[in-house]
Amino acid sequence: MNKTLSRLASFAVMLVMLLSVVPFRSYAVEVVSSDIKITDFTKPEGSLPVGKSFILKGIITSEKPMKKVVAGIYYRNGVANQEVEKEVSTTEFNIKTIDAGIRFGSLPEGLYCYQVSVTDSNDNYVRLLYSEFQIGNPSTESQIKTENSSFPSGTMQYGQSFKINCCIKSVQPLNKVSAYIYDSKNSEVWKTVKSSVNSKSYTFSGNDIFDVSNLDEGSYTYKLVAEDYSGYNATLEKISFEVKKSEETDSDIKISNAEFPSGVLKQGSYFNLRGTITSKYKLKTVTSEILKSDGTVLQKVSFSPDSTTFNVFPDIDYSMIFENLETGKYIFLIQAEDEKGYKTDVVKSDFEIGKSNVLAGDANTDGKVDIADVIAISSYVSDSENNFLQPVGRQNGDVQNSGNGLNASDALMIQQYLAGIITSLE
Repeated sequence: MNKTLSRLASFAVMLVMLLSVVPFRSYAVEVVSSDIKITDFTKPEGSLPVGKSFILKGIITSEKPMKKVVAGIYYRNGVANQEVEKEVSTTEFNIKTIDAGIRFGSLPEGLYCYQVSVTDSNDNYVRLLYSEFQIGNPSTESQIKTENSSFPSGTMQYGQSFKINCCIKSVQPLNKVSAYIYDSKNSEVWKTVKSSVNSKSYTFSGNDIFDVSNLDEGSYTYKLVAEDYSGYNATLEKISFEVKKSEETDSDIKISNAEFPSGVLKQGSYFNLRGTITSKYKLKTVTSEILKSDGTVLQKVSFSPDSTTFNVFPDIDYSMIFENLETGKYIFLIQAEDEKGYKTDVVKSDFEIGKSNVLAGDANTDGKVDIADVIAISSYVSDSENNFLQPVGRQNGDVQNSGNGLNASDALMIQQYLAGIITSLE
């Protein structure tokens, strides 16, 4: 009995040690079996040059037929970079048969591990080989970089909002990107974390906006951190800034006779923007944006009036294209700043683009189907550049083999419908 308990204890210790070797992956069943062995094998170790191939070898043998062999290169967090899986029903398997499917020469700089595993006849997972290695001399500086960054710096006025703009690019796929703000006591006061990015680039946008009106006067530090799949954790930005309450200002910026989107707009429809912005001091900039509900900027235009008056029409009106927006929720914004540095949102409106009511055949979107729609389609097909149709009109007019775009067949089908040859355009 004591011998049996001793053996069980030894096996448990060995199993814990083996599981701890592969911290990046957790298996429901992981068994080390004396029945399955690998011999005459090669494995990548240490540092391999970028672009250099590596030949994999090894003979796997088992007393009973095996079910599956899996070999691959993995990032240190367990995500597969390359993986080859073979269904087998034999007692011997040559790793050389899958060597061509694993390309070391295509790996960029980074940290990796090579692993070979087998599923035995009892559906147990058997790990036969595990080896950590690196390609080249990776460093966080060369692996992960930022482009087009904007971040809080210098002195910011109490109550001023700030949008983080930053494109992060990485040689390896990014796993997590985080931005933080710490106060003078190094306590975290704000953060945004993007997990499972699974891409070689990430652009901060959307709700990556903070309002320093939530921050008391004082000193703060902004920190941007990114982690890739190889396990590198890079601090990309670490910037100090101050928050101070602004002095009283006599600036006054307002908008009158404003017309801007709100509620629900029909998909494909136009919207005419109107309004006059006036200011006590000369306007330095006027900026307008259409954003998704999460804050992602879709359209943006800026003007430098150098005047105390600015008309929304025609400059902003002609620049903002509502008819191309997909269904969904949006924010329309006009922000103005005067020569004294006073900045305010003169318009900030939530609106929605809803599904349009499709009237099959109504290409010119006048609410009816007649010969004018045939002419509109024919003109568009012959010269779409000079004969514009709204997106909803193009959708309405695409009646023949719907989904393939406007063509002469659509005009013909509408003619047949008007002549009574066919009874429906649906």
